[in-house]
Amino acid sequence: MPFAVPKTMISLVRQTVFWKKILVLILGIAYARGMRTLCCAGIFCCLLAAAYGAEALDAAAAAKKPGESVVVVDTVREVVTKESGTVFLNFGAAYPKEVLTAVVMRETLPRFPGVETWLGKKVRLEGVVSEHLGHGRIVLRERGQILLVD
Repeated sequence: MPFAVPKTMISLVRQTVFWKKILVLILGIAYARGMRTLCCAGIFCCLLAAAYGAEALDAAAAAKKPGESVVVVDTVREVVTKESGTVFLNFGAAYPKEVLTAVVMRETLPRFPGVETWLGKKVRLEGVVSEHLGHGRIVLRERGQILLVD
């Protein structure tokens, strides 16, 4: 079974602005007292909070940001497996009217078990948007780039 993000985790992510402020406060105190280990841990936590606190976009908004790293939360509208083994997850609509496509190459497919069954499921994906034939595209290389939200 694919990893699903619990709803409580999603609410925590929405509260990251609060946690970022707390971490900056801890960092300031640790630095003032010369606690370098605590300071390094705080910097790591700030970076982690920033990574998970990115604002989620829908597929249409993300497709308009080529070259940018984005977080997308949207529903998979079509799953296509080509003869080559490459899997395409289309968002917004089915091909050829899709607005964004997540691509899983044959070589990396074992990292994404069950991806062919995600039709109609809401997912959270992240990656750099590229443009391909007038549509947005995100190539998925690591399992952590896409998670089931439902």
